[in-house]
Amino acid sequence: MKKAGAGVDTAPVLASFSVKNVQSALAHGSRLVILRQVENAGVWTSEAAIYELKNPLQPTLVGAVPLPLPYVPWWTRRPGAQGWDSSERQLVLSTRGVAFLKNEWDDKAQASAFALVLLDLAATKPAATEVKLPVVKERSYLELVPDGAYGFFLSYRDKLGEETVEGRTFEKVRHYTQRWSWYASGAKAGAAVNLPGRLLESFSLGVPLLLASDLSYELLKSGEWAESSRLSLLFPMGASASLTDTSTLTGLSVGSAVREGSRLYLDASARRLWSGGPMPMVKMWMPTAPAEDELVVFDLYFLGFERLLQAKLGTEGASILAAVKGRLLYQLPGDGLLVLDASNPESPVGRQFLRTQDWGTEAAIVGSTAYVAAGYYGVYELNLLATGSLPTSN
Repeated sequence: MKKAGAGVDTAPVLASFSVKNVQSALAHGSRLVILRQVENAGVWTSEAAIYELKNPLQPTLVGAVPLPLPYVPWWTRRPGAQGWDSSERQLVLSTRGVAFLKNEWDDKAQASAFALVLLDLAATKPAATEVKLPVVKERSYLELVPDGAYGFFLSYRDKLGEETVEGRTFEKVRHYTQRWSWYASGAKAGAAVNLPGRLLESFSLGVPLLLASDLSYELLKSGEWAESSRLSLLFPMGASASLTDTSTLTGLSVGSAVREGSRLYLDASARRLWSGGPMPMVKMWMPTAPAEDELVVFDLYFLGFERLLQAKLGTEGASILAAVKGRLLYQLPGDGLLVLDASNPESPVGRQFLRTQDWGTEAAIVGSTAYVAAGYYGVYELNLLATGSLPTSN
């Protein structure tokens, strides 16, 4: 335990404790939920070790709760984008606790069995319960999305069929999201709402809003299929949602997305499909050369997509980890971390670059300080609002 902002390398250790076989750690109020694997008689199972950090100088173990999960899922703090694997959002934090989307293969039925595992942290004695999800033919449960209150969204997709166009087979699917309310009495599913694509984020700008993303395809003269992301902004109304605006990034596919207030920051690049199975489930893609990243900035304040910026970055494969007052923290594969100042979208400026020895895939933000985990090489620290600018060349 170290004080935030005091220097991750130089700050004194205030307190410490050790836990074996840690897979992930989640902050929930004043508690730290450590997800790990434990072995008993040669059998590995999942467990949540819960520590109370109300007094950081005295971390206290509240309890260890067995989780009926075959593995501890990976998760991301960022809203998902179409280019990401939905396996990154198999758990979600809510006011009540942590919800997991469980996917386990049923050998007898030769099908996937899905369930929600609810770790209730608000109970006097934390406990986990399992809620089985309906088995529906051609249904794929995709991910969990936070709603910032006593609940979460469960997104799924139903396959309606297939359609072959110019020798290429496309899957015809319909996307839904379902809000689950979670109180002391348990979790209850609301109405399933049909959306024009995957739900990326639920948020509020004075009114509740849903942000969804889908893909469209265009056959080029080269025989390749060009992929374009289409964004939709919706106002939920019980069992339906009203579409307020859409925007298509022609020829670009979104790889990462971060929202700060009414500003939506997207990193996108060109994708060309050249072989693979039915889309969008199985596909291989081949970008044009070079697959240069583009930064796209939207303002959603008037409940529409006002495009403030679309500019090439001169990078390839970058992803946005976080945004603080218009400062974007980028992860550059194999290189390091870049801080780009997009507070004035008309003239973005590079502010900082930090070379790292591993890929920093997640960032925790405390005030204006970013802490980026980099695997075996530890944690990197950056003040995103630090002054200065990087040299540029044409």
